[in-house]
Amino acid sequence: MNKKYEVHPAATLFPMMDKVSFLALKEDIKTHGIKEFGTLYRGQLLDGRNRYKACQELGIEMDFCEIEEEEDFDPIAYVLSHNLHRRHLDESQRGMVAAKLAKLKRGGNRKSNKIKGPIGPPTVAEASKQLKVGTGTTKRAKVVIEHGSDSVQQAVEQGNLPVSVAAELVKKVPDKEQQTKLIEDGVDTVRDAIKTFAQDDEPVFHDVDDDDDDAPIVAPSLPVKQKPASKPKKSGCKNCERLSEELKQVRERLNRAMKTCSEQVTVMSDQATLISDLVDSKEQVSTVAKPSKQKPAGWLSAQEVVVSH
Repeated sequence: MNKKYEVHPAATLFPMMDKVSFLALKEDIKTHGIKEFGTLYRGQLLDGRNRYKACQELGIEMDFCEIEEEEDFDPIAYVLSHNLHRRHLDESQRGMVAAKLAKLKRGGNRKSNKIKGPIGPPTVAEASKQLKVGTGTTKRAKVVIEHGSDSVQQAVEQGNLPVSVAAELVKKVPDKEQQTKLIEDGVDTVRDAIKTFAQDDEPVFHDVDDDDDDAPIVAPSLPVKQKPASKPKKSGCKNCERLSEELKQVRERLNRAMKTCSEQVTVMSDQATLISDLVDSKEQVSTVAKPSKQKPAGWLSAQEVVVSH
């Protein structure tokens, strides 16, 4: 059985493999055996954490090589050189590594007076340059590390959450238990929560001046007043815009229909008036043309003529 080793602080710069990748590595070791040595420095595990963990779980003995004590050996430089070329990390993941790097003190045998270079941790700019990311990314990563829950940090380190979104999350939702629950619900839930809890449209961070290497990172103000989830969001709603446009079109069609109906009613009213006038005129003509039953003065009927004779 493998001896248990403590992990060197420099080894923690890079995240452990995600679950799927680790299971694949474990299966490969189970089938083909362990192919590479682990690396120890001052009795601590400096390189090979994932292989070591897999061997521990499989009950396979893993061999180690130990780096001899050297005056100019830098464990941080060693870890960077052995991981950057074989780990395909995105910008957010590299930003997390740079943020950790900016907090680590340089290793090596500091008892020797022959050591050259700075003893303290590198500046944000130096760490960012080594990891090939902008200082803004590194500063956001530092906020995530200092104020984010383990789940939030792991989500960024595993490449499942952009560091910019994670930085917004830890400001809008400072409660770490709530952060963890949102992460478990998925990235879309995290984005919705950020919009829901947003108090204004101002960015979480002001523009970062890349020349200001050691500018302090302003921690999120705590606590942050949260708006109820039921309150409408300030962000644009495509469905709302579409419905508003459709309502506008309906109103226009209704107005046109009402105008047309009004015009038709006016025409029909005029026609009814005309017909009424025609009817009245016809009745008058009929009355004038009808023969009168009254005898003209001086006229005698046939019977009256016979009697008279």
